[in-house]
Amino acid sequence: VWEMLAEAVETPPRKISYWLEVARAAASRGKDYTRAQEAFERADKLAAEAGGQFAERVARERLRIAEDHGTPQDVTISIDALATLLLGAFGLAGPPVGDDPATDRGKHIRRELVALRRRQSQLVRAETPEKAWEVLQQALALAPGEPLVLADLTELAEELGRYDDLA
Repeated sequence: VWEMLAEAVETPPRKISYWLEVARAAASRGKDYTRAQEAFERADKLAAEAGGQFAERVARERLRIAEDHGTPQDVTISIDALATLLLGAFGLAGPPVGDDPATDRGKHIRRELVALRRRQSQLVRAETPEKAWEVLQQALALAPGEPLVLADLTELAEELGRYDDLA
């Protein structure tokens, strides 16, 4: 039913909503994660055309579904996509830092990016510890001195024998 509605409506935001519903419904059945991915691809295409917050909405939902039903690789890919969108909204310097109320969203996004990179590091650590190191370095660049990231880096440095890189 959701697919027929998605095909029938003409406004991009409504189409995106229906394709997200298709993805949720397919994933909730547990065995149809591929169909969910196809629905996300269609929503992604529409969001790219519509621009703005729609792409972020699709990326967030894709990550949520990947966490619940996908493989660690699916989650890692979804994290990369969401992080790229969030960073793209602020440029290469990342979200602004400061006590100005106008930078509150920037602070929130910065914290979210650090959390996403930490989660990504946890997912790839067992198979590719060097990738985990790289991802944690990205998190540290966003939040220098962040205790959780430093703790993760310290543990990983011990595993990899990269003590000099922490100095």
